[in-house]
Amino acid sequence: MSPGLIVTILAMLLGIQPVTTDLYLPALPSLSESFAAPMTQAQLTLSALVHVVNPQSFHWTMDLITPWLRLLALCTAVVMAGTLTAWLAGSAAAGKDAVLAVKEDW
Repeated sequence: MSPGLIVTILAMLLGIQPVTTDLYLPALPSLSESFAAPMTQAQLTLSALVHVVNPQSFHWTMDLITPWLRLLALCTAVVMAGTLTAWLAGSAAAGKDAVLAVKEDW
C-alpha cells in the first residue's frame, strides 16, 4: 500500500466517530420515547458507544492521561515568576528615599 492510501484510509476511519455521534444525538429523544425510558438512560447509550464500541471496532479509546510532572513544573514556574516580580517591585519601591517619594507626591 502506498503511504497516501494509508493516510486516506486512516483519515476516513477517524472521521467515522464524529459522524456517528452527529447522527446519534438527534435520535436520542425518539430513542427515549420509543423505549419509554428517561433521557438519562438514553444518554447512557451514547456512553456505551464511546466507551465500548469504539475500542472494540476501531481499537482506540479516549483515556485521559494527566501530565502531572508538566503541571507541577508549570505551577512552580508561575509561583516563581510571581515571587520574582513581587520582589523586584518591592526592591524598586524600597530603593527610593521615603522622604523624596512623599515629597514627589505633594
